[in-house]
Amino acid sequence: MNEKLFSDEIRERERRRRRKGLLWGVASFLLHAVLFSVIVLSTPVKSLVFDRKKKQANPAAELSADRIEQISDALSQARINELLRQLEALQTVLHNMDMMKEQLQKDYEAFAEKSSEDMKTVLGKMIDEAESAQNDAAAAQGPMVEKVRRMLAEERQDLMDETRSKWLRGSADELVSAGSDSVGDAQARAANALDRIEVQARFGGYARTADASEKVRDAQIEAATMQNQAQKEASEIAYRMGDYRGRVLDLESHEKALERQRERLAKAEQDRKDAQVQVADAISLRESAERERDDVQKGGDRKRLDAADRKLKQETARAEREQRRLDGSVRAIADAKKRISEIEGKIAVKKESVRSLEKIRRTSVNEEQVEKLGRASKAQADIKSRIDMLRKILENDTPELEKLVQENREENKLVTMDTTTLKLADAYEVAKKIESAITESYKDIRATQTAIERKMSFDAAQKITDVAKSVRMDANRKAIEDSPRTKEALDAQKRAQAEVVRETDSIVESAVSMMAEAMTIVKPDDPAKSEVNSGSPKTVQWLDEKDFEKREQEEAREERLEKLNEMVEYKLAIGEAAAESEQERAKDIAKVMEDAAEVKKNTELADSMESGGANPVDEKPATLESLRGGMAGLVGGNIVRFRESPANDGMPAKWMYVQDWYVIGPFPNPNRVNLRRKFPPESVVDLDATYVGKDGRTIRWEFMQPKNLQSDGSRQSEQKAKLVPLTSEEYGIWYAYAEVFSDCSCDRWIAVGSDDRSDIWVNDVLVWGSSNKLKSWRVDEGYRRIHLNEGRNRILARIENGWRALSWSVCISIEEGDIER
Repeated sequence: MNEKLFSDEIRERERRRRRKGLLWGVASFLLHAVLFSVIVLSTPVKSLVFDRKKKQANPAAELSADRIEQISDALSQARINELLRQLEALQTVLHNMDMMKEQLQKDYEAFAEKSSEDMKTVLGKMIDEAESAQNDAAAAQGPMVEKVRRMLAEERQDLMDETRSKWLRGSADELVSAGSDSVGDAQARAANALDRIEVQARFGGYARTADASEKVRDAQIEAATMQNQAQKEASEIAYRMGDYRGRVLDLESHEKALERQRERLAKAEQDRKDAQVQVADAISLRESAERERDDVQKGGDRKRLDAADRKLKQETARAEREQRRLDGSVRAIADAKKRISEIEGKIAVKKESVRSLEKIRRTSVNEEQVEKLGRASKAQADIKSRIDMLRKILENDTPELEKLVQENREENKLVTMDTTTLKLADAYEVAKKIESAITESYKDIRATQTAIERKMSFDAAQKITDVAKSVRMDANRKAIEDSPRTKEALDAQKRAQAEVVRETDSIVESAVSMMAEAMTIVKPDDPAKSEVNSGSPKTVQWLDEKDFEKREQEEAREERLEKLNEMVEYKLAIGEAAAESEQERAKDIAKVMEDAAEVKKNTELADSMESGGANPVDEKPATLESLRGGMAGLVGGNIVRFRESPANDGMPAKWMYVQDWYVIGPFPNPNRVNLRRKFPPESVVDLDATYVGKDGRTIRWEFMQPKNLQSDGSRQSEQKAKLVPLTSEEYGIWYAYAEVFSDCSCDRWIAVGSDDRSDIWVNDVLVWGSSNKLKSWRVDEGYRRIHLNEGRNRILARIENGWRALSWSVCISIEEGDIER
């Protein structure tokens, strides 16, 4: 009891101590808070604590509108000073580009003058070539006319004869094939020769000859079109007549099927009637059995009741069977009626098809087919007299060379323009105009280079030369020029000005890049090139006449013209070797490259090309006969190992098709007018670039692969190599870029194919150029033996689509057999 009292006392004392401590703590806190407030509010500490925090939260809140304007003026002046320095660099680049363009065009004029000395002889040989090709076309047309005449006679006979039907279909295929392979090839060669005459004549100043050649070429193309149309029409009619028997037999087959279905319908309807009677009887018997069972059940006789139940079950089962039979008959009737309706619809189509063939036979199987082909042949024959007239015009023509360089060149007004008084937005607009002028000068330099390489007039080269033009943003003039009175307006102005300066920086970089490219053409040996590429774009050297003194020396010009002539001869040799030929489907481009090794060492253009050289893997190339053996085991890829052939399901592969491509297009080609036009990808492959394509659409590079249509080991496996772009449509031009990696340096055969016309470059060397005729794709359209470098090899393909399908393929031989030269 005492212990309890003692413990209670202790607990009570502890509670009183805690209460006193809590009260004292609260009182102490309040006292210190009051003292701190007095110190802060009554001493300079107040400004250090509260005013500083306020100013740090919004430093511009206390700025006046006048102060904001002052800041804006200072920032704007700094921006305009920076932009004026950029304009100065752009004016220097434009001046340099115009100077280099003048120098290159002087070379063009001198080269044209030197080339014109023997131009008449060259043009005369080209006229002979055109005449020979035209004669080949005319000679190939005679058998075609006789073929059509015989087809016409067969079409008037009994078309139900199976042998005749097969002959007509085969003859139709032969007519198209013969036209494409013989007549079409000769016509394409004639058109190409006439086209070259027109181009070279204008280059040499023979304007009358060029105009006459253009007219002859247009007449030749018109005659070839007549030929193709007449040939196509005759082939289509013959094929349809050959198909007449098959369509009639097909119609008869459907009519027999209809008769069978009608018989089935009649049987099903009779079955339904019988089933209906049986169902009625079964139901009557079942009802009778039910009544009998009910009567027996009332009597209480167990044995009789069991017998009645069994009888009822039997009659019920019979009724159900008869009902199922009736349901089956109903379904058979419905199915027969449906099939009859379907067959009747097909018969109607088949009858119309047969009637259309009979109508074609009545209206089109006549001498008009032969007459149309005859008129086309006459038009082709008339070309010969036009070519004779062209030869006479050339004999009497005198050259008047094209003059590109002005005697007293005046500086571009954009170069001499005073920019010191420009405002920021106006200066930016001037920068865009200067960039546009620089781009035009760059295009003229490229066109002049093309004119020299192809021996064509500058105007013609300019039409087929295209360069990428940058699309620049529009300046926010309001934000740039308004006087800001608020912080928000000042921030908007700073952003707009910064955007203009950044975009102008991009303009300067692009302009300097174009100037560097131009220097590699005009001044390839100038050490200042490296300074342009490595130095600051804003400190571009101003070119003066003295910078071209060495270039202007007569000795230097003669040496340069000699190199230009060698380069042109090399380009012609490569072009001829690459050109498609029915007489020589396999050509050794590597050998042509080896023969032109000296040219490649002495010309700027060739310096960018890799040399040929010996093949360290195989000493002898394969023959065309061995190449024709098909492409069994064809595999896809972009990495090829010649030292160790890749495997395909355990079988060694002989060919690899290029699988990974980047494709861009379509570029415009209405009625095939842009066959010779060079679009930007031919100048530079920039996979990040976008261009304006056909119908004003924005186009960009897209990754694509063949669809691998066939995977078995048959010849149809060659379809795996064919790439059909997702953007395929008629009358356009596409470019495709691929990189193939090789484990060694070697010479190898490639097989190329396209639908329609195509050009292919490997490491910047033209290795394939198909004729202008419209054609279908085949994997082995042509073979070219080329040189592959160890490591990366760049492949650029240009493919044109005239009408219908578009596709192409490039295959590389991995194993090669013995040579038989």
